[in-house]
Amino acid sequence: MPLKGQGPFPGGAEGIRSIIGNTQAPMSNSHSGEITVTTGQVPMGMITVKSGNIKAAYLAVTQRGIDSNTLSVEADVKINGTSIFTTKPKVAGLTSVGGGASTVAAGTGITQAVIGTTVNKVYFGDRITRVFTIVRTASPTNEIANPTVVIELEPTI
Repeated sequence: MPLKGQGPFPGGAEGIRSIIGNTQAPMSNSHSGEITVTTGQVPMGMITVKSGNIKAAYLAVTQRGIDSNTLSVEADVKINGTSIFTTKPKVAGLTSVGGGASTVAAGTGITQAVIGTTVNKVYFGDRITRVFTIVRTASPTNEIANPTVVIELEPTI
């Protein structure tokens, strides 16, 4: 038999309000299809908790792109217009077979995100946006496709 009211939040309706007020789901945003130009700032969402930190960010693509010339996509996540990164996540194209890739793990052509500890603080109502920057020197054999950025938020309780 479960123990009612055990744990970090009180039971009943008050417990539900406490949980809702202290959690924030991860945010994600995608560009659908091939990406051939840098995007402007695109809204990802708004912070709904009192305060917290962005603790992780990842970039993924369904197609890395194939080209013998420079080809990459980089993500920038901003809190009210200010970047959270000291190093932005980036996925580079390949010279042969493409396929998907993610910055969750290190690898060839992958730059993992480094989040600045003084610029990752969020507060209720902050606007989160993203920008995808595409770098290319010529029309590639295959374009980078479907970039998606995901951020993990850690509320301050």
